[in-house]
Amino acid sequence: MFDRVFCSGPWLHMRINPTGEFGPCRWSSHRDEQYNIKTHSVKEYFQKRMAPLRRSVLEGDRLEMCSQCYQMEEHDKVSGRQRQLLKTGIMTDHFVPSLQSSTFRSAFQYSQNNDGDTDLLPIDWQIDLGNYCNSACVMCSPRYSSKLGAEFKKIGLIDDTARWNSSWSDDDTLLEKFCHDLASGPTPAYLHFLGGETLIIPAFKKILSELAQAKMTSPTVGFTTNLTVWPQDTIDQLLKFDRLNIGLSIESLHDINHYVRWPGPQEIILQNLEKWIDLADRHGHPVQLRLTPSALTILHVADLYQYAWDRNIGVETCNFITNPRCLGLKVLPHDLRSTAISRLEKFLDGKIIEDRQIVNTRNPSMVNQQVIQDARSYINFLRSSEYDQEGAHELVQYIRQLERSRGNNILDYLPEYEKFLRSHGY
Repeated sequence: MFDRVFCSGPWLHMRINPTGEFGPCRWSSHRDEQYNIKTHSVKEYFQKRMAPLRRSVLEGDRLEMCSQCYQMEEHDKVSGRQRQLLKTGIMTDHFVPSLQSSTFRSAFQYSQNNDGDTDLLPIDWQIDLGNYCNSACVMCSPRYSSKLGAEFKKIGLIDDTARWNSSWSDDDTLLEKFCHDLASGPTPAYLHFLGGETLIIPAFKKILSELAQAKMTSPTVGFTTNLTVWPQDTIDQLLKFDRLNIGLSIESLHDINHYVRWPGPQEIILQNLEKWIDLADRHGHPVQLRLTPSALTILHVADLYQYAWDRNIGVETCNFITNPRCLGLKVLPHDLRSTAISRLEKFLDGKIIEDRQIVNTRNPSMVNQQVIQDARSYINFLRSSEYDQEGAHELVQYIRQLERSRGNNILDYLPEYEKFLRSHGY
């Protein structure tokens, strides 16, 4: 059991959420509301507050906050846990010998002997800058989209947006404090930025400028964009860094992308998609399509897998969507699942499929196999997950509320869903 739950993330990684709360992991929704950049230091949170987490991990406990990773691995999808293990030289298929030879072995031992404490500081960051966004994606939340928050308030889904719109990075003092912590600690290996829409959040450009002025251009800078903008000044700042991991959020080449990633203009999104891939090619940076396959898009994700295959770029779909529940794949009936599986299998048809799992999803020599692997994980999930009838009812209620605000109709995009949606009250 230990080899299936142990994670090295608590020794190298932490997260700061949009409103400033600290959290232990980019793949978990867990956050510590009592521990905020406004009131606590990174050192205090990482070394002391995360000690019980490290202790539990060392004892082989199966943790609720890690459930997303467990679910991914059950369906042969690469999990965050596996990726973090690899960063410390630990391979799940050779767990014991690679754990013994890990460069972090002494750090694990130190924590075991000191009740979970560590003298390390994070070198792998997820930095959520705030919820300022120009899109209102149906699978998002006000916590990560100011535009969706305003719409939710207008149609009565929430009472207020103030608690989400208070982004920590809007405070220059906190921003300066964070940049100082980055510069005064060990040089980070990886800084991943999210929003909102990262490229239009002023703090993103400020942090890049501060790091460049401090000559800290060696960390890999990762970010995700919704492809609706092309801010050349921010892009020029990004190109000062040695290595970028470029994440491009898109759900499909089909028009359903416009419905789901409302109100993003599909023509501009596709133009910027090509521009980012061209920029990545010219400067030698890895690029990945960032998908969130949902009940509304799973029939049309195979085209993006094929696009990625043809362009030799990666696909990262993070975890199986569970929030909002109504957009999870479990709400789909058998016939629509069968159609989605058939289209994914058509994409896989004739391709050489290796048995070994690709954990390093950014290995340029294994990009095509990684794309295959991700597509197969969705086939596995569609085949094995139970039907969520209550979630299906919630889906109809949710999209009807949004459509009254937006003046669109899901059946204009997904006519094959009519029987399913009508049977649940659409």
